[in-house]
Amino acid sequence: FCDMMNKKAKSIGAKDTKYNNPNGLNPKEVNNVTTAYDIALMVKEGMKDKRFREIVSTRQYTIPKTNKHKKRIMTNSNRCLWSDEIYAVAKGDKKALDKYAQAYRSNPYNYIDESVDDELARDIALNQAKAAAKYMYKPCCGVKTGYSSTAGDCFAGVAQKGNTTIIAVFLNSAHTSTKFKEAKKFW
Repeated sequence: FCDMMNKKAKSIGAKDTKYNNPNGLNPKEVNNVTTAYDIALMVKEGMKDKRFREIVSTRQYTIPKTNKHKKRIMTNSNRCLWSDEIYAVAKGDKKALDKYAQAYRSNPYNYIDESVDDELARDIALNQAKAAAKYMYKPCCGVKTGYSSTAGDCFAGVAQKGNTTIIAVFLNSAHTSTKFKEAKKFW
């Protein structure tokens, strides 16, 4: 599988990438290598695929309840992805805040204790929305965040304005939020 990954990387022009395991993680005995330029080439290639674009631009997805698991809500860690709802909440729309607070409270992964009253739940949701809104960028349409001990905090993002597509790649960011702030400046 790694041979196929390496062949594909080379076929799209990624000259300085070498995978030695399929997940890209880099424990000491593994020496996966890539560059920001090569990652940009991979992002460009991935964005050609409609299903890939759909997945990397999805802000949140709910996995329905099954006989084995409760419903699960998966949230994309790309903070640049836009949400009209979060933007409206952050800008003070009371109706949007009430709706968002209710959804925020009912999400079991937000860990809001049942003893928390509605007013406090709204405050928590509002603060969370304000924190999220400062990184959002409407033209952002993906792609991937990541972290490893050797690469640090990373982000490969795409923004599209009209017919112009800009790919930004950040490796070893000083702080998790830095990569999103820098991407917004870059775009």
